[in-house]
Amino acid sequence: MMNMAVTKSFKLVNENGLHARPATKIAELVAKFDSKVKVSFSDMEVDAKRVINLLMLGAEHGAELTFTIEGDDSELLMDEIDNLIQNKFLET
Repeated sequence: MMNMAVTKSFKLVNENGLHARPATKIAELVAKFDSKVKVSFSDMEVDAKRVINLLMLGAEHGAELTFTIEGDDSELLMDEIDNLIQNKFLET
């Protein structure tokens, strides 16, 4: 099977940006897939499987994060990440 890489940028639309709960939701989602996920913001790029890495980005409301996913399930995972972010990490 071909190893596919997909890249997409998302604007953080939830009120508090990438704090502990959203970072945990991303890391937990990514952990369910085999693909490698990198998240870029400003001049940093981190592995999305670790919550602490995501928190180190310091991404606030309105920040644009770029996800690069490499692996056989990359498109499916990108769709899941898109859904999570667009739904404001299911926060109330």
